[in-house]
Amino acid sequence: NPMTTVRGYLQLLGERPTNAQQKPTFDLMISEMDRANEIIIQFLSLARTKPTELRCQDLNDIIKKLYPLIEADAFTQNKQI
Repeated sequence: NPMTTVRGYLQLLGERPTNAQQKPTFDLMISEMDRANEIIIQFLSLARTKPTELRCQDLNDIIKKLYPLIEADAFTQNKQI
């Protein structure tokens, strides 16, 4: 995995005494690599074919659960719901 290789090199660079001042930067880069890797893993798990599971749901319940997200999105666009 290329990301694992890059992460390993960042760890090695961060452990060198000559790079002590840059260690916080290397740590941040490692953290962001981990975050990107987690996003990729989640994306790939969504891409897997799963059997469709249909069931009846109350549309009002769905809207109530989504309302805070819709409201926040509208707020960022200077709109009201």
